[in-house]
Amino acid sequence: GNIAIDAAVSQIEGVYIANGTISTGESDTKFIGEGTFVGWGGVNLQRDFEGTRNNTEPVEVFRYRPDFKLNLPGFLKRPTIEWQEVAP
Repeated sequence: GNIAIDAAVSQIEGVYIANGTISTGESDTKFIGEGTFVGWGGVNLQRDFEGTRNNTEPVEVFRYRPDFKLNLPGFLKRPTIEWQEVAP
């Protein structure tokens, strides 16, 4: 499905994976996302400061957090696909 972040939310942290799209919500509030954000259908950056402030400051900031990957539970670190060679 999709992940829609409410316009009132200004900061989130975590690993977010959507089969559809990730949308940040229409707002003039700065958004900070820390972690991993994957939208297989795309990522919609919808926030806007409405004015010249857009020229000097980002309204949406994404920070990669490698500590989230390092601290994943063991069952999420293992691949879910197993390959096996078979005789022709």
